[in-house]
Amino acid sequence: MYVIDELGSAATGLGAADREYYFGNPGDVPFVGDFDGDGIDTVGLHRASTGLVYFRNSHTAGVADASFYFGDPGDRLVAGDWNGDGLDSPGLFRPADTRFYLRYENAAGVADEVLPWGDPSWLPVAGVFGAP
Repeated sequence: MYVIDELGSAATGLGAADREYYFGNPGDVPFVGDFDGDGIDTVGLHRASTGLVYFRNSHTAGVADASFYFGDPGDRLVAGDWNGDGLDSPGLFRPADTRFYLRYENAAGVADEVLPWGDPSWLPVAGVFGAP
């Protein structure tokens, strides 16, 4: 993982990473979230072939702080605070049925909320985009 704390501007580029560490396996897809509610986003990984979701609560190498299965192979994972409890948890977009499946906790289980919306070509992202 390579993490930088600032975005570049005016074509100056991003510069060197502020942190770098090993985490995960080749082919795992990264996502970010504040999984422990400390106000700092950290890296999670999704193994799309199996539905394995795992993350660390710090920007350091090591084993996952939590891991569980959520979703089906081929789902596209994002994280967000879907229920307003201050913790980010997984959500996924399933291209096969154009639905979002949101989980309110970081544990295996069925989706707490299902939203029909989207197009099979969509790549989901989550964030606070100017919301108060």
